[in-house]
Amino acid sequence: MIAYVQPGLAAVLGVAYLATGGAVAWSLYRKDPSPAVVAGALVAWPVFLPLLGAPPARPRLGGPLQGRIHEVFGALERTLADPVAAGVPWDADVGGLRDALLASDARLGLADRLLAETGGDAGLREARERAACAIGGVLDEVVQLRLQIGLAALHGDEGAIRAHLAALLARVRALDEVTRIHG
Repeated sequence: MIAYVQPGLAAVLGVAYLATGGAVAWSLYRKDPSPAVVAGALVAWPVFLPLLGAPPARPRLGGPLQGRIHEVFGALERTLADPVAAGVPWDADVGGLRDALLASDARLGLADRLLAETGGDAGLREARERAACAIGGVLDEVVQLRLQIGLAALHGDEGAIRAHLAALLARVRALDEVTRIHG
């Protein structure tokens, strides 16, 4: 049996449903301003009610080189976006390299916070400096990679660029392993 609902009542219920969705979306926006979560809560707010009681997501703290990492990789992405450089399929490798450097940099940030709070010891300070130098070296190599892209545009040698990128990825993975073991 299908129930008949008065048009006025349907309008009131619809407005109440959307108003409740708006209230839930606003509450979620204040906790986690993810556009997908907010948009989903507007329409399907009953599904998102458990998120209201969840603790807010912890912000990911970056390290001291985070700005430089984003700057260097932003420049590399602009170079790769050039139509002349379009023939080399390496976006996933570049993203993996950036993510690995950001993870290593986040560990540097933790070391910096520990050193600031406790004064630290010489071993932590030394390991932190080695890791910072290694990350800086990889960033310098990424700048060199951009120059190699320019050479490849002139001479057509994309194999050297792929080899350089593979070497950088291996170097960052080694840095990651060393900082996990000794950091």
